[in-house]
Amino acid sequence: MPYPIRCSGQECAAIELPGVPLGSFPGTTYDELQFALQKGDLYVFFTDGISEATNEAGVEFGTHRICHVIEGHADETPRGIVDAIFSEVTAFRGAQSQTDDMTVVAVRITA
Repeated sequence: MPYPIRCSGQECAAIELPGVPLGSFPGTTYDELQFALQKGDLYVFFTDGISEATNEAGVEFGTHRICHVIEGHADETPRGIVDAIFSEVTAFRGAQSQTDDMTVVAVRITA
């Protein structure tokens, strides 16, 4: 899976960890990273079918566009953010067909 996006305060960026992507190889040991959860923090997890969706020119949607969509809809519900990401990816692809699964999960810390 691609790195998840963490939005806390005014900052929105991918959580980058070295190592092997989750689920790539059985028996893999993973590094851990801990965050103090703050009310209002948003975490967005997505499959590579979102970030690697291409338009008719072969350009990938990319993580930077995902962050831009999240920032533009940061005050919406997690469902609204997921819907906005799917809408933007679909518009970006244009007539280009979907070539991979596309999954997005958004979680907002409320307490």
